[in-house]
Amino acid sequence: MFSELFPLKEYNNSHAEKTGYKLLLPLFLAEIAIGYLYFLDPLLGILPFLLGIIAYLFFRAVFVSPFFWALLMVLGTGLEHWGQIGGGLTLFHLAWGLGIGSAFVFILYRHYVGIRFSTPINKYVFLYIGFALFTLIWSPNKESGFIYLLTTLALFFFFLYIKNFVIKDSHYKYIVYVLIGISVFISIIAFYQLLTFDPWHIAQAVQSESDEKILRAAGTFQDPNVAATYLMVALLFSFSMVFYSNIGKMPKVIILGASLISFGGLIATFSRTGWVAFTVGIFMLVLFQKNKKNIIYLFAAILVFMFILVFFTKYGEFITQRVVTIFDIMGDISVRTRVFMAVSGIWMFLDYPIFGIGYRAFPVMYDYYMHPLTPQIILYMKESHTLLITLIAEMGIIGVSIVFLWFRRVFIDNFANIRKSVTPIGRAIQIGCFVNFVALNINFFFYGSLFPHFDLIWLIFGFIYGNSVTSASGDTESTPAAPRLSN
Repeated sequence: MFSELFPLKEYNNSHAEKTGYKLLLPLFLAEIAIGYLYFLDPLLGILPFLLGIIAYLFFRAVFVSPFFWALLMVLGTGLEHWGQIGGGLTLFHLAWGLGIGSAFVFILYRHYVGIRFSTPINKYVFLYIGFALFTLIWSPNKESGFIYLLTTLALFFFFLYIKNFVIKDSHYKYIVYVLIGISVFISIIAFYQLLTFDPWHIAQAVQSESDEKILRAAGTFQDPNVAATYLMVALLFSFSMVFYSNIGKMPKVIILGASLISFGGLIATFSRTGWVAFTVGIFMLVLFQKNKKNIIYLFAAILVFMFILVFFTKYGEFITQRVVTIFDIMGDISVRTRVFMAVSGIWMFLDYPIFGIGYRAFPVMYDYYMHPLTPQIILYMKESHTLLITLIAEMGIIGVSIVFLWFRRVFIDNFANIRKSVTPIGRAIQIGCFVNFVALNINFFFYGSLFPHFDLIWLIFGFIYGNSVTSASGDTESTPAAPRLSN
């Protein structure tokens, strides 16, 4: 694994690395010498030695393997609230900044010319950002709009980073392992929150039919629906690796065990959006499975797990109640409010059908378009929970058309990648991207405020357009041509 994080072979003869070693080795030896000369305590004498190792690893990570920062970014995506450093800065922000910085250093210091910024979706991303900027001219929520667009642009650079520096089957595999590990951690925290009613940072309690308050656990996130979406993505990638990759029996058993824990975490969020999207994703996943026994085993395991939760835990009543309300559109307050918000969005669209009411204007203009039957108990909700409604209201027909063409392009390219993938892991990743992209679109239909700021959808874009070149190359590592260093 460490050979992948800090590769020794790819650039072993480069002038840059030799220069770095000449600077690093004397520093490393001096630290050891000073440590043993001035510290009588052997334990204190080890400290400079450890600092030398840290300096060496940092050098390798910055100048040799930008993939190291990609792993940290993915790690940061799962620690939304727990990754807070201060002043709104999170671990993901820190890893993103260091990663972009290391990429520039890597390109300039090593004269790397293998970077490819062009992708089939670039024009749609810039059309989306450009048109949103245009609609901000008349939007009453300009400050929020600018912040949202800057975040979108930053995530676009995250997508390009994944595309250019996650280039091997082993890279994809390690990122999926990180996703699985973080999802287990999130689930354990969610279990604690649920069982102890200790919110730690959030308590979104809801009433069951027997008037019992149930905590909707959010794990390391601030919102249970976002936590559920993250767990859903990790679970679908996990099952895709188990069904379609060749990673070996023991890793598959470990992944299945981790997936069982993560599935419990998904249930603990009590997110109907997450449950519906995950169900659709699972059905899409098995469409690629030729071995019918595997399909039977998967659904049998899920049914047994659900049977235990419903009939042998105190949450059974609430789980069934949440499932039933999915189909009872006007019977549940939350679902009814989303319907009325959709009606309000349609009214906005009818008033401004071409250009919309302006980017990020929905939360401000909602009060003027509120349906008279909207439940008074949740008037604090200002964000439309449906992506399509948000788009047609804020950006009109033009905005909807841009996003439709964008998603259509991703869908076509992703499906084509599945057919031309030449390695089992490459195909497993592409299938995982496909089912996740479909599931996320279902998720956006019920919880549209996630787009375009859900980090993992940009990770999926990076997988699709990084792997679309490497999968067809025929290399055993599914790797593009060796990185080029100019003379």
